[in-house]
Amino acid sequence: MRDNYEWKLWAFYSNIYSFNLYGDPSLGLNNEKIDANPPSINIDKPEKALYFNNKKILPLPFLKPIIIGSIMVEVDTQDSSGIEKIEFYLDGVFKEVDTSKPYTWMLDEKIYGAHTLMVVVYDKNGNIAGRELQMWIFNL
Repeated sequence: MRDNYEWKLWAFYSNIYSFNLYGDPSLGLNNEKIDANPPSINIDKPEKALYFNNKKILPLPFLKPIIIGSIMVEVDTQDSSGIEKIEFYLDGVFKEVDTSKPYTWMLDEKIYGAHTLMVVVYDKNGNIAGRELQMWIFNL
């Protein structure tokens, strides 16, 4: 009887440590599930439209957004574990970080021509998601 108990005890601890060593996060000392799903992200503004000083003038369903003047970039994101931060990039250069809703950034760079907005969201479990948007900006 004692041999059977020792075998079960050894098998139990062996399974715990072997699964942890091989990186299986669903098994281990606790039964918490790890959130491995990236957060959802959507750039709500600007959308495919013509904007003049942050006001939508005309929808442009088949073109890139055209922005004359500055614009408030608005992002909607959701995740079951919560959002840690959102980073805003323009043409690959970091511009702003936002850690609370509503997630926004005032794009008021003195630039013109075609540019790329990139938004990166981090959830509280370290998962990352991103979205890019090509647009024309005329802000002199």
